[in-house]
Amino acid sequence: MKKICISFFTLFSIVVYCQFRQSVRNIFMQQGEYRSLPKDYNFLMDNMRLHNESIYFQNLQFSQGKGGGFKSLDLIFFNNVKYEFLNIGFEIKTTGKDKIGQREVTIVPARANDTWKGSDVVDFNKYNPKDNLTNFFFMKYFLNISDADLLAHFINNANSVQIPKPIKKRESVVTVSTEELERERKRNESNLKLFINDINKVNKININSDEYEKSGKSLDDLCKEINKQMPDSDCGFSAYKTYIADNDEKRERVNLDIFYRSISSQSLDRLTDDFVLPRGDIEFDEKKLNLTFPKDLFFNTEQENKSELSFFINKIEHHLTYDFDKETYVLIVKIFPYSDSLSSDFKFISLYDDVLKGKNVTSEIFVNKNDFKNIEFLIYPDRLKINVVFKNREYNYDKIYALKKEIIFNKANSKK
Repeated sequence: MKKICISFFTLFSIVVYCQFRQSVRNIFMQQGEYRSLPKDYNFLMDNMRLHNESIYFQNLQFSQGKGGGFKSLDLIFFNNVKYEFLNIGFEIKTTGKDKIGQREVTIVPARANDTWKGSDVVDFNKYNPKDNLTNFFFMKYFLNISDADLLAHFINNANSVQIPKPIKKRESVVTVSTEELERERKRNESNLKLFINDINKVNKININSDEYEKSGKSLDDLCKEINKQMPDSDCGFSAYKTYIADNDEKRERVNLDIFYRSISSQSLDRLTDDFVLPRGDIEFDEKKLNLTFPKDLFFNTEQENKSELSFFINKIEHHLTYDFDKETYVLIVKIFPYSDSLSSDFKFISLYDDVLKGKNVTSEIFVNKNDFKNIEFLIYPDRLKINVVFKNREYNYDKIYALKKEIIFNKANSKK
């Protein structure tokens, strides 16, 4: 079809307006171009591309800037097509009565926002979330910390237990290690001298600490001297190797977490999710897309009610995260309903931790349709967990219960 595009500049980005009708596959998760998810999710991308062929768009406006962008467009769904993703039982059913030629379609105005602050530096073909050294320099970049500021923070904490060095196991409970005695002896020394002596020892370099204490040289000068003696690395690496590096990857991550918490007040997990990994949302302006629930997982509370449980989709949020404890990516997708659109009260079987009983409990959970908030899909590379979020009327807080059944992906069927 004919395509007309008009471009104009804003202060931070280029906005483009296009009028045409084409498959969403041309602008979303294009084969060979999409890079916002790790290869662990290739099965998901294949499945999404399959459905993209049956979703069209028109009236596209978009803006793309550094670290994010937005799209405003009309999505066109064909009413005779089944939109069931990953064969897990959830299905989007269209309810519009629009026409394109002889085809009955549903046209829904939508707005999509995408945020990926790490898009310019993160390559999922190479990035390993457990690579602590890479994370160290990524956070330095994202938090906009200069070399001098980074060294200053190490220096300010050079005699602090906040950035611990590896300590050998004591032979006796009452024995004081030589490292502790040495640290006590050095308490009267300046942090700058202590820092320089520490990095000299660990990195096998020779920087005169007295020269930097007495000459008034800056930390930028110190960085240049470190780089001169360690030409194959960044000057911050000397401090990382001295105060954070550890043969135990998990302990090293704890050291790294402590370091960046003291700078940003955020954990390494949170910084990774906020800066390194992508997130976004899509909002539908009209109540035309009905999400139906699988009948084998969710049940109407009234036995005589055999209708499908469903609600109209208002908003979908998605956020790639990394679980450092379980060492796996988790793509979190949250689907929010239009107010009062849930078809009925419902119940489901949940497995949850009962604090009072001190163990996991399997129980039927009842949800009033007026209290329902949203449903969450925790998409792992090999399985899916589902959470139901609803309001506790008595105490006015959100309750989250997980379905007992986890869905194991049959990736061979992901393209079907």
